[in-house]
Amino acid sequence: MSTRPAVGPSESVPGRGIEEHQPLAVSEAVTSKAWQLATLLVPIVLTTWLTYWVSQKENNIKQHIDDQSQLLSHQMQLSEELYKRRFDAYDKLYGQLVQMNAKLQAQSGAEPGEWNKAFADQVVQFNESLNLSKLHMGPKVEPLMYPAFIAGAHLDGPQLNQSIHDLEAAMKAELDAWMLAEKEAPAAASTSTTPKKSKLKTRSSQ
Repeated sequence: MSTRPAVGPSESVPGRGIEEHQPLAVSEAVTSKAWQLATLLVPIVLTTWLTYWVSQKENNIKQHIDDQSQLLSHQMQLSEELYKRRFDAYDKLYGQLVQMNAKLQAQSGAEPGEWNKAFADQVVQFNESLNLSKLHMGPKVEPLMYPAFIAGAHLDGPQLNQSIHDLEAAMKAELDAWMLAEKEAPAAASTSTTPKKSKLKTRSSQ
């Protein structure tokens, strides 16, 4: 019966060192591969995310600008419509005042009864137009309308003539201020329609 020689504590089994180092080498290889993959993927992921973030920011800014431009354009259109109605009303009222003033200047030599009736009709028509136009009047013109009406109703020619000149100056001042505001509007509102000039014309009183 043969006996296998015992292995001493200082003796090693052949191949054991190789087997112990193999898992360590595999682990290092896996780690190296993972690090190489990470160095490749991380810049790509970061670049993709930054590109998306910048794109979203640009889209948000563009949308905000478009919204503001559209809002401003609507406001400009509403403002233009408001002033168109305002100066149409001014033109009508101004014309009626001039006609009343001319009627007063032509009072002498006219038949009193017929003249009084015709002039009273003009005063009533002006009062009706004035009441219908109050919503469209500016703060500088509205306070001057009532004194003009009172002057006409009281047959005060000089005061009516002065009221007409005061109203003409106030109406032109409002028109000039509006035109200046239109010129100073931002470029975002450049698509809005061109401001229309008022039909108001200077009528010299007789």
